[in-house]
Amino acid sequence: MSPLPVHARVLWLAAGGTWAARSLMVFAHPAYTAPVTTLDWLAVWSFSLAFVFTALAVVTSPTLTPTSGSRLAALIIAAASLVAGIANALEDGFGVSAMFTVFAVSALIALYGPFVVAAIVARAARGRLAAWWAAIGLGFLTFPAGGSVIVFAASLVLVLRPSALGPSPTATATA
Repeated sequence: MSPLPVHARVLWLAAGGTWAARSLMVFAHPAYTAPVTTLDWLAVWSFSLAFVFTALAVVTSPTLTPTSGSRLAALIIAAASLVAGIANALEDGFGVSAMFTVFAVSALIALYGPFVVAAIVARAARGRLAAWWAAIGLGFLTFPAGGSVIVFAASLVLVLRPSALGPSPTATATA
């Protein structure tokens, strides 16, 4: 896989770094649903930003979705991530409790979506790229336990060694 444009790489690093930071904040037990302290507010806004950065990163990275089905699934993830980021900001940042359902539904789509993309990409015989999407999904799902460090690690692989996500040597040899 060829390297992504600079702006896409910056967005993936921002998304991965924000997810990792927010994920590690859980060990300090911030009160993100009723923020009072600086840490509480950082938890609210970093969570919202992580979703927004993810949306922007996915939209600017079409090479991560080699088929039309995987691209559609990724764009759904991006839309859900953007909605989740905005809804979380409104709900926890501005106290609009009516946004909870919007946040919950969109966040579930955004957080489980990478597994759908991984399955579609795997069917296209792109095992390494499918594994990358599965790692993103695993990082999202384990975020309450500090697991979003995985998202940052996956982002680093994408930025520093994109060729690692290309077709496997056996897939290239048989093609």
